[in-house]
Amino acid sequence: FVASRNVNDDTINFGNSNLEPESTWTYTLGYERRFADDGGSLELEVLYQDVSDHIDKILIGTDDSGIGNIGSAQRLNVNVDLTTRFGFIGVPTAVLTFSYTYDDNEVSDPFTGEKRRTKNSTPHYFRVNYRHNVKNTNFAYGIVAHRRTYRERQDVSLYELSKLQTHLNHVFAEYNFTENVKMRFQAAHNLNRDGRTFDRTIYDGNIANGVVDRIEHQYFIVVPDYVLSLQATF
Repeated sequence: FVASRNVNDDTINFGNSNLEPESTWTYTLGYERRFADDGGSLELEVLYQDVSDHIDKILIGTDDSGIGNIGSAQRLNVNVDLTTRFGFIGVPTAVLTFSYTYDDNEVSDPFTGEKRRTKNSTPHYFRVNYRHNVKNTNFAYGIVAHRRTYRERQDVSLYELSKLQTHLNHVFAEYNFTENVKMRFQAAHNLNRDGRTFDRTIYDGNIANGVVDRIEHQYFIVVPDYVLSLQATF
């Protein structure tokens, strides 16, 4: 790794020729149940990871940082996927999938010595996917949405908290002229324009000293986009 400078954070990222690869032990327990009459399914997965030589930012000198190994990390994930068909209301070609991921993890921060989450991890992540293939037609439509909770990022002189609004990833409608030719319309980023906020605290020197230089607040939105496409398979 070579040194680089981050102009947004006003920090220098030093290289590290002694970087060791992470070693991970992973333990997984899963459960799956399929409902009668092809009515859907339920899947559960519990995953635990014990990580050695976790890679993140380390202290270089007194108030600079670079990529390095910060010791061990632990991660617990719980994944739930529930899929159901709407045959019970007479619409068996409509499928709704709800997914949820819980992520609990912990490392020791190399700058403060305190326990914290791993960089940019999200405690809760919700996803919804709905698709309806209209019976006896070549038409289908659907929606995909997701919601993440906060993310944290910490460096030698930086603490950043990101909060994300509910994201309507996209809605779509498609029509199959033949088995090989399909027209699709998709609209994305329409709900809240996928808004997110960044609260960033910049410290004067090492974050462990607690001397705040400035606080920044940023708000980002994604402009909605619309795509009409014609797809063919040869």
